[in-house]
Amino acid sequence: MKKFFLNGLSENYLTKINNRIKPQSDVYIIGWRPDSNLWAYDFFTSINCNITLIEIFEKNAFAFPKNKYKNIKVVCDDVQNYEKYLSNSKNKILYWGEGPEHLPMNISKKLINRMKTDFDLIIVHTPFGEYIQEEMYGNIYERHLSTWYENDYKDLEFNYSLFHGPKNNFDAIIGFYHKENE
Repeated sequence: MKKFFLNGLSENYLTKINNRIKPQSDVYIIGWRPDSNLWAYDFFTSINCNITLIEIFEKNAFAFPKNKYKNIKVVCDDVQNYEKYLSNSKNKILYWGEGPEHLPMNISKKLINRMKTDFDLIIVHTPFGEYIQEEMYGNIYERHLSTWYENDYKDLEFNYSLFHGPKNNFDAIIGFYHKENE
């Protein structure tokens, strides 16, 4: 079986995440743009998960290559409205890679705490420390509105790890929350 993987994460940390991922879960992925890597979709479809992609920018939502993936539902909406798309499945996973920094910190933290009641496993990652990013390709939602550090993940009761980010152009922090943490 394929395993969840991000370059730069230790084998021990990856094992902690992979031990909590159940095949055939309903997976909710927040955010996508055409220059994104599709590894998360490849991974979750390889273990027969149903995926719902929630993307706020209409141009990105419509550009997703749905014909390449089966069992993927793409919706154009704000992540803050995620409850509208939840299934009745007992195994729900949220993957929000490089996303919480696009909201103000107080809104991201409040939202993630709300998500803890709906998801069995939450995986998020953000740039570590200040990483300035403005509007890109006409998408105002690409702006970074918050800066994340280890204490922010601690505040959320996440197990976290620092790593060298995607495309090796910034340092990042990844965290996960599992209902067993409660």
